[in-house]
Amino acid sequence: MDQPTLMDMFRASGVIGLLITLLSVVGVGFVVEHLITIRRARLIPDDALRALESMLAHGKWEEALAYCAAPENASLVTDVVLAGLERVRTSEFGFAEYKSAMEEAGEQYTSRLYRKIEVLNVIGVVAPMLGLLGTVQGMILAFNTIAVKGGMARPDELAGAISLALVTTFEGLVVAIPVMIASSYFRNKVDSLVAEAGKRLERLTMPLGRRRV
Repeated sequence: MDQPTLMDMFRASGVIGLLITLLSVVGVGFVVEHLITIRRARLIPDDALRALESMLAHGKWEEALAYCAAPENASLVTDVVLAGLERVRTSEFGFAEYKSAMEEAGEQYTSRLYRKIEVLNVIGVVAPMLGLLGTVQGMILAFNTIAVKGGMARPDELAGAISLALVTTFEGLVVAIPVMIASSYFRNKVDSLVAEAGKRLERLTMPLGRRRV
């Protein structure tokens, strides 16, 4: 008898295998999206740092506000600086509150990044649980077959149920392991980029503490 192919194994896993496959597609989509968006060039662009440094150093507050508010310039840096400048303009305490405004904006931006990554964690937890569900289903089917046959079921009569039990577990782990690795990688990357952004922003916004908008 020919060895079963990957497609045969996939068909054997049934609906649960299809759900695990869909989770893998979603996971790949999020990994690609994170690779595009969670990187230094998108969160801490050098062009934005240079432009804002020049504007703030020369007291061009309105120009800096317009630059940060432009959708095409959206980034961690511009969002945080925008929050600080807007607080300076609207608060009666002026510069006394600009740092807290920037910290709040930074925390909110970081939280959004972590929430995006959390989807990968959910997939990493749900995929093996679905695999376990398939294992339980397969074992139930196998024992039902044994019961129907009066304890004299042939191996070929149990093969389908046992295949379901093993294949779904395999599929769940195949999806969960790389997804959890990717989640850990992106979390560490966010931590590193946020720490770097904090240092760069502290130097960048020093003129805010010396002048008025």
